[in-house]
Amino acid sequence: KLTVQITDSANNIVSVVTQDAELPAGSHSFSFVPSLNMPSGRYYWHAWANDFAGTISESSANAEFVVDREPPQIISFWPLNVTQGAYVASRRIDLGLAVTDDLLSVTEMQFSGDGVSWSVPEAFSAGKYGYRSVTADGVMTVYAKVKDAAGNWSEPVSTTFIVDATPPEHQTIRVNGQDGGGASTINVDLQFIAFDLHGVKTVK
Repeated sequence: KLTVQITDSANNIVSVVTQDAELPAGSHSFSFVPSLNMPSGRYYWHAWANDFAGTISESSANAEFVVDREPPQIISFWPLNVTQGAYVASRRIDLGLAVTDDLLSVTEMQFSGDGVSWSVPEAFSAGKYGYRSVTADGVMTVYAKVKDAAGNWSEPVSTTFIVDATPPEHQTIRVNGQDGGGASTINVDLQFIAFDLHGVKTVK
């Protein structure tokens, strides 16, 4: 008879499985499936056998296995090359992810521009460099999701930012209200006129 005992991380007995079999002398293998209702956590099993004389073998060493029914979580997701606020001054988009999983490692990630069509899964990394190169400025939203070693996918998250790789356009300098030219008074009022689709922040 073969007995397999499963304990949790606190050494509580979760399950005991026995298999009766009369087999000749020699090495033999057995298989069994743990309960499908086991909650997420780390578990350990060890086994022992009885022979025809009722002698019980020494228990095997503990073997660890993990039941993970919970998906990983993306804690934060952002453009790595963001400059100030929500602006990215580059048309090459680099992305950063911070993730967590209580039991297993995060192994894969996917990205999407609309939350519907997803990229081919790739090995997880905390940075996705060169996710996409865009040809024009504008508001951009990117979605991401990750998978752990048990195959659980996270809920998608998104980040929205403004691509602004076009510098402001200098239009004119006004002196005392007039475009260009000099001033006939010691009191000079200079106006620097520039245009940017997303606004001009400073003048130097």
